[in-house]
Amino acid sequence: EAMGFRFDSPDLVTRILSQTNYFPSLIQIYCSQLLRYFGKQKFASFQRPPYTITSKHIEEAYKNQQLRADIRDRLRWTLDLDKRYRVITYAIAFAIATASETEMLTDEGFSVQWIRDQAVSFWRKGFKDSQSIDEISGLLTEMVGLGVLRENRSRPGRFSLRSPNVMNLLGTFDEIFGELESVADSEPL
Repeated sequence: EAMGFRFDSPDLVTRILSQTNYFPSLIQIYCSQLLRYFGKQKFASFQRPPYTITSKHIEEAYKNQQLRADIRDRLRWTLDLDKRYRVITYAIAFAIATASETEMLTDEGFSVQWIRDQAVSFWRKGFKDSQSIDEISGLLTEMVGLGVLRENRSRPGRFSLRSPNVMNLLGTFDEIFGELESVADSEPL
């Protein structure tokens, strides 16, 4: 508002927050791109601030390939903090990508045991020393804190990706599967 802009609807703010996974640095990058987009706009001579940000402006800003790459890179940097984060995230994404529509409508997340079993099956070497339920629970709690996962409030102990946008940032089905294949024989750090 101090810069002369206002949102047409409060829902637009929620959309930006969702697309940036609520990360402050990503919100800053997104809004910077939105301002660049507005800088390219031609305003009629009678138009004066405040300028209204509409759904169309948000959509156009989000189409910017550099913005999407920046958002995707930050998610990858987070997952690179611990390679086990990456395996867990992609295992959950793979399950979501292969689920039927009926299963998706009732998505309550995945149990710690299920996540442990998937992670170990995809990367046995990497989880060799951290297979206990307590250790996996600790990793999942860290990932919730990092904004990658969410824990189901009504069914504690069940986890899923924080938002559908995380799934979009991870890539296509083939990219998700390829990521899991590539880690299978790699050595843990």
